[in-house]
Amino acid sequence: TQLKGRRNYLCLLRWQTMRRQPSLTADEARLLVKTLFWLQRTQIGDVAELNVTADEDSVWQRLSAQDEACLTSACPFVRDGRCFLVRARKRAEAAHIVVVNHALLLSDVRSGGNLLPPADYLVIDEAHHLEAEATRQFGFDAAEGDLERFLGAAHTPGPRGRDGGLAGGLRAFTGAAGGGKLAGTANSMGEAAARARERVSWLFGLLADFVREHGPAESDYDRTLLLTRAMRVQPAWSKVETMWEETSASLGDVVAWLEAVPAALGEVDLSGERGRALEAEALSAEATDLALRGRRLQEGIGGILLKDDPDVIAWLTISRRDGGVQLQSAPLRVATLLRDSIFERKTSVVLTSATLSTEGNFEYVKERLGLEAPREMLLGSPFDYAKSTLVLVPREMPEPSSNTYQQAIQEAVIQLCLASQGRALVLFTSYGALRATYYGVRGALADEGILVLGHGIDGSPKQLIERLRENERTVVLGTASFWEGVDVVGEALCLLIIARLPFSVPTDSIFEARSALFDDPFNQYAVPQAVLRFKQGFGRLIRRKTDRGVMVALDRRVLSKRYGQAFLNSLPACRVQEIARRDMPDAVRSWLDRA
Repeated sequence: TQLKGRRNYLCLLRWQTMRRQPSLTADEARLLVKTLFWLQRTQIGDVAELNVTADEDSVWQRLSAQDEACLTSACPFVRDGRCFLVRARKRAEAAHIVVVNHALLLSDVRSGGNLLPPADYLVIDEAHHLEAEATRQFGFDAAEGDLERFLGAAHTPGPRGRDGGLAGGLRAFTGAAGGGKLAGTANSMGEAAARARERVSWLFGLLADFVREHGPAESDYDRTLLLTRAMRVQPAWSKVETMWEETSASLGDVVAWLEAVPAALGEVDLSGERGRALEAEALSAEATDLALRGRRLQEGIGGILLKDDPDVIAWLTISRRDGGVQLQSAPLRVATLLRDSIFERKTSVVLTSATLSTEGNFEYVKERLGLEAPREMLLGSPFDYAKSTLVLVPREMPEPSSNTYQQAIQEAVIQLCLASQGRALVLFTSYGALRATYYGVRGALADEGILVLGHGIDGSPKQLIERLRENERTVVLGTASFWEGVDVVGEALCLLIIARLPFSVPTDSIFEARSALFDDPFNQYAVPQAVLRFKQGFGRLIRRKTDRGVMVALDRRVLSKRYGQAFLNSLPACRVQEIARRDMPDAVRSWLDRA
């Protein structure tokens, strides 16, 4: 059976409560109608069966199972066995094999093993993601919007005392027998939330000023600032710490009133009113969930702003898109965490992936994951790359740091995609380079009847890949998620262009902190990491035995730098050709025309 994280499953108690609200937003009404029909046929209550739009996603978050506390509450749907999350957990307990994603596996580890049934044997597929997912799961992040949503869920001020959020819900019970305490609780919660909002705004203003003063200049990337000891002794940082102490105290007041809600609701006499009793139970569960969320925000943000832990990476980020500030932390090393919580606790763990090795060995991944003397098996590919795949590396490309590099990329993409008549995927390492290329090539290719689609410009990755499958005379420009997970078989994808070697951004805080652990960080850490990413990108081209294609690496460092050979050595045995730029289109046409 397959088991997912709790937020994938509909909470029937929350759904019933939202249905009874006297007024609904358009998104709430639309999603309630969808779920009303869906509930007539679903057996598992998994959101994957629903078409939830981006606008409706925030509504789904309020309808999904929120916390482990709901499983031990007096929820009638838990008691009578209709709760989708409880049923999913019971299926998992009865199964011989349980399929989960990396996030749920590591959430179970973080929770002390409360989410998954015990197992002695573990197979981790796509294991090259394990370090990154462990970094996320054992880390913390929060933005101003997270605090605003928490406070809004507790109390949203409305006209003429018609407050929203949990406080507004409590007011519906103030007239019932025993509901006298609820009015005071709702009022106090609203006052505490108002004070906290003001301090949150001041805090994040100070954080933004600090990053602008001490962080990198604006660029195509988010602006990040690693919170080193040198940063924490800056005069402006003491103002941040003082403001956080005031903000934390205000958040603590909100949490304290949330924690008082279940007891106050327990005094309300709703005997004989089943519908209202269900609403009261939902409000009680929501208050418990919100209080836990508030405590986590307090602890996580306090840990970043007040603690200088040598085993934790902490940093601030200003988003390139909206200028918002995010606080983030992650463990400096995950190897010990994985070894102690997974590898040493199982009878057997198998880690498998098409991209675990670099230059024919597993040394890099063993070091990153803390694997001591594992049994190893490196298998060949089922594809005949020597016959199916041509790799071209142009000799005269300018270095990526050159002012002429972007123009050269655009010219090469136009000529290569004309030679392949579309049927192409171009991979970038930054949105800035992708956007510049998109606007630089789409006119020339459109004149020849070739459609150019850009990631983040013309739709989601799923939509762009579907359009490539439907219309072969298409070129998709992608970054981030396009480097893996893209599966286009047949002639719809015959040309793969890698614009630049996928090195991590040097100013990335996790990369910067972990680099300091190596004697030779570039060759021991940066190069192997980029090689694995390069192999993932290469893997988009050949998806079945009858596929045929050309990969072009437009980064001359593959030839000009000593480390470049590591990228080519990590590819399967295929034909690699150094070639003049002007000869590349003919080479592409010739290779693809071969039967």
